[in-house]
Amino acid sequence: MATLEYDFEANWKLIVENFLESYHVPFLHKALDKYSPATGRYQVHLAQDINGIGTQPYEGVVLDGTPLPQWPSENNLDYAEYFNGTPNFLLGLMPDHLFAWSLEPDGPHRTKEVLHFYFPEGSATDPAYEEHRRITLERWQQVNDEDHDIVQRMHKGLISGALTRAQLSPVMERNILRFQNHVLEVTSA
Repeated sequence: MATLEYDFEANWKLIVENFLESYHVPFLHKALDKYSPATGRYQVHLAQDINGIGTQPYEGVVLDGTPLPQWPSENNLDYAEYFNGTPNFLLGLMPDHLFAWSLEPDGPHRTKEVLHFYFPEGSATDPAYEEHRRITLERWQQVNDEDHDIVQRMHKGLISGALTRAQLSPVMERNILRFQNHVLEVTSA
């Protein structure tokens, strides 16, 4: 297991919305778009409070022709899916690792994000896969560094008062709309 932590000067809901939306990937995450292309992204809706996105293909780290071992499956998997378990839990399932993220709000303008990464038995501690794990974690750190910046800038823009109402795409942002409606239902109950 490996862990990354981030302190955001942003509301936790913006982190979730960024997580549930993938059309920013080719513009903000150019490296990610090469091994997990936005053109293969799709939205997933499992339940009222479980939404996500998927991507196919997803290419894990391969060094000298050797990939990280995958989770047990009848087939080689080439897709990844990412879920938000409302309110503040994020889960990512890739063929060769998974992550569990928690968002810990500290008032309306600060959030601590803790990311835990897990690898299948056999590759989690095997020295032969140490470089694979290191590169996998570097990839996620790069993605999260890029998101860290943009989410904080979004928060500054929202609290500035310059935006009075956002317009959401009924196609590209269905999961964000579901998430927002669920938060409204829970907080007004």
